[in-house]
Amino acid sequence: METIVRHWHILRMIPRLPRKVEAGTIHRRLLDLEPASPVTKRTVERDLHTLTASFPLQFDGCKPQGWSWRQDAESLDVPGMDLTAALTFRMAEEYLSRLLPHTCLTSLSPHMKRARTLLGDPGHGGLADWPEKVKVVPRTQPLLPPGIEPEVMDVVYEALLRNRRFKGIYKRQGEGGKEMEVNPLGLVFNDPAVYLVGTCWDYQDVRLLALHRFATAELLDTPVSQPDDFDLQSYIDGGALGFTNHPGSKIRLKARFTCGAAAHLRESPLSADQKISQDGKEWVVVEANVGDTDQLRWWLLGFGPQVEVLAPRALREEFVEKMRTMGELYR
Repeated sequence: METIVRHWHILRMIPRLPRKVEAGTIHRRLLDLEPASPVTKRTVERDLHTLTASFPLQFDGCKPQGWSWRQDAESLDVPGMDLTAALTFRMAEEYLSRLLPHTCLTSLSPHMKRARTLLGDPGHGGLADWPEKVKVVPRTQPLLPPGIEPEVMDVVYEALLRNRRFKGIYKRQGEGGKEMEVNPLGLVFNDPAVYLVGTCWDYQDVRLLALHRFATAELLDTPVSQPDDFDLQSYIDGGALGFTNHPGSKIRLKARFTCGAAAHLRESPLSADQKISQDGKEWVVVEANVGDTDQLRWWLLGFGPQVEVLAPRALREEFVEKMRTMGELYR
């Protein structure tokens, strides 16, 4: 194995702090790549000291010594990062950071740092300014996200990655903390909150737990048990994130909208079977099969006097009572 090739392989085998690798481990991996190579462990040790003079590497001084890239070292890639890749990392840093485990963010941090450096060059014009030209804006009233303990977030991500349970203190609003053993099945980001989907202890009913309500979390050795026929996407599609007491329940909504209020529903329908029919000059009637959720109610209430619920009867009566109560508040 030629020296330059060996050095390149060695550099790629060295992890970033706080992880480390020993010369003996690198030597074995080099032999796996090329069994007939005459490279010795002593050669690898000399290579490591040589490379430290040119690259941001460090060793811990233990016996045997552990080698790492320094925490602040930029990523080393051949071929180097181009502007398109830099833009991708920059946008991922801005919009995906909440979705990624801390360990992933740590691994990606040098690439993100390199991306910021490349895009910071004024000679790159439009691409450098791209993050300032593209923004994601919520359609609902923006709220500040509730605070989540960093240690809790790390444990939950680790539990999901390793298919392990965890225990923690969960505090509902207005109640004291209660310790529970959680069997995690997935995470759902529903701005501004993060929800853990899972079961507790050995019960089979799937629950939705707000992550910011965990005061503590501790990883367990107990493996995760998957409920029969559970699928996270099906759970979401069933309306669970709409906050319903009856996941999966559907209703046939029939409501009168002003033409202006219903205009966007022609381009973004409520469901695949949505129907819109004219009702005079100023109104239309919209019909669609939708989930029976609190989210549906919040959405309808947002239109105020521009919508009238016609069916189902129970939902109409519910809205009549809401309007009566609101009228008394504002009278």
